[in-house]
Amino acid sequence: MKYILIIFLSMIFCFSACTQKNNPREDNVVFTESDAVTSVDIGAGEAIGVDEENRIPLEDNFIFVRGGTFIMGDGSGEDNPPHEVTVSDFYISAYQITFKEWKAFTDDALQEFRWESAMMLNPFDGEAGFHEWQDDLPMFNITWLQAIKYCNWLSEKRGRRPVYKITMSGRELLSIEWDRSANGYRLPTEAEWEYAAIGGELSRGYMHSGSNNVDEVAWHWGNSNRSAQPVGRKKPNELGIYDMTGNVTEWCWDFYDIYYYYLESPKKDPVGPSIGNAPGLIDPEFFPRERDTIHVRVIRGGSFRFNPNWGRSSVRARNGWPYNWRDIDIGFRLVRNAD
Repeated sequence: MKYILIIFLSMIFCFSACTQKNNPREDNVVFTESDAVTSVDIGAGEAIGVDEENRIPLEDNFIFVRGGTFIMGDGSGEDNPPHEVTVSDFYISAYQITFKEWKAFTDDALQEFRWESAMMLNPFDGEAGFHEWQDDLPMFNITWLQAIKYCNWLSEKRGRRPVYKITMSGRELLSIEWDRSANGYRLPTEAEWEYAAIGGELSRGYMHSGSNNVDEVAWHWGNSNRSAQPVGRKKPNELGIYDMTGNVTEWCWDFYDIYYYYLESPKKDPVGPSIGNAPGLIDPEFFPRERDTIHVRVIRGGSFRFNPNWGRSSVRARNGWPYNWRDIDIGFRLVRNAD
């Protein structure tokens, strides 16, 4: 009887162990929401490798965007009458650049970057507190020029030819030259950004990037708790790109000119006017000098501060901001030429 009892208890133990192995309890499963983001199937994206020494991804998830012709602008503002534009093939990052990615850059090449200031919930209110660190928050509170420097840095880290030649005099930007043949990372042109946002050749004509229901695809004023949210948590658009309607607005390459579409926009791969022209866009209380308005660059998309009930469709929304100024809801994503 004693031996029979031992055998019976052993069988129970074995069955319990096997059952637990095949059906682990939730408290034994190590799985977070950030894991879900990085493991999402985006179809045309590239596999990720890691430079183990520097912990820098060798290739992020980039989406191939097949070029095509589309109607840019929607007629909802005097600065964007609808007009036909053709863009060539390119790649675009599925996600906005994150805290983690930006920190690798600042640790290596931009060590004077002030993280404490960048993470303030409201830089004009010292009592507003700070964003809690999360690796997958979209990076914000950075200037256009800093984003350009990140592009060159990442190109060098990944063995690609940098796109931009930057000439500075102290803190003053003298010039930036764009090597159109370089295979490195860069900011999207405004035309590339809009073409990708509407879904490229797969576009279904949605009001927002990926849906007519803004809550499906965007973090905005009504659902974001007034702050940026981790990337990739909303539905992607037709191409598999996330957060092009909301979360943070995104820097583009182009100078901002409210008369650009009327006077000089070419139909093939436009890169913006040769200089900015934004009278009335910038509050003279903050930017009293005329030269500040000619250095304004385009920002596209809505953000967590965006109210979807305000005016034009967010997939077409555009604005401008001086290249050397930052704001709590301006970030960026990368593109590169098709190889």
